Amino acid sequence: MRLFIAVEIDEGLRDKLVGVQTKLLEPAVKLVERQNLHATLKFLGEVSDEQVPAVREALRNVKMSPFEVEIGGLGTFPPGGRRISVVWVDCKGPLAELAAKVDEALKTLGFERDERGFSSHLTLARVKQTPEKLVELVEELKETKIGKQLVDRFVLKQSTLTPQGPIYADVEIYKLG
Repeated sequence: MRLFIAVEIDEGLRDKLVGVQTKLLEPAVKLVERQNLHATLKFLGEVSDEQVPAVREALRNVKMSPFEVEIGGLGTFPPGGRRISVVWVDCKGPLAELAAKVDEALKTLGFERDERGFSSHLTLARVKQTPEKLVELVEELKETKIGKQLVDRFVLKQSTLTPQGPIYADVEIYKLG
């Protein structure tokens, strides 16, 4: 099973994010589907069927109070360049703390912390070739405010890759607090 841990985005905020995405429409830009918009806490990759119950159990031990995140401000990976591979929107709030608790819970199972560190963001689009217009659009939209959301849960999700794009399914939902 291909797994990751994420925070889901409220429906109203998804609508606003899709509004921003429509401004990014370019032939070389692949938008993340509305139903797939989320903030990734940790990508696990392929996990054996035998190991899934231990992952589920470890995540039940993550303890944290609910908190609020503010979503807004566009950026890119790599940052600030003329070649863009990902367009994202920032998530301000203690998502990094939750991601660290998830890392801690899973390290005894052999899942290492990402050496690049945690980046609190939501991916809006992936880019194959960077048109100059896209660089300009991201610059224009860099201060865009989307809204605030209460984070009171996180989700272990399965990702099935298809030619049409990934299909996500909830494996287990974990409530905070």
